[in-house]
Amino acid sequence: MELQHGSVPYFYTNNQAIATRAADHLLDRGFKHFAFCDYARSPINGWSQEREEAFVKYVKKRATPCAVFQDLERLKDIRDAPNWAALQRSLGEWLRTFPKPLDVMAANVPVVRRCS
Repeated sequence: MELQHGSVPYFYTNNQAIATRAADHLLDRGFKHFAFCDYARSPINGWSQEREEAFVKYVKKRATPCAVFQDLERLKDIRDAPNWAALQRSLGEWLRTFPKPLDVMAANVPVVRRCS
């Protein structure tokens, strides 16, 4: 990872460690079905993609495939009710396709709030 010097400090997270610790926690509790809810790809959320890729890779190595939901680009503004309703329907339809119990790891807390 190349660090760029700028006027605003930035702290990098160890996304691989976050993902593998989360997966171990869930695997140790007996989960067998996994999914990841993520932001749509953009130039500013590489951390999210790193976290997703690490989680999916680790779960596949230890258990079963892991599906990924990236439909959050449909929600451009939290105040946009039609998009919010469409996102909720789309996510609900997607989640119903999986056997239960299902563990869903989200990229971060704002994604959890959007997915709940």
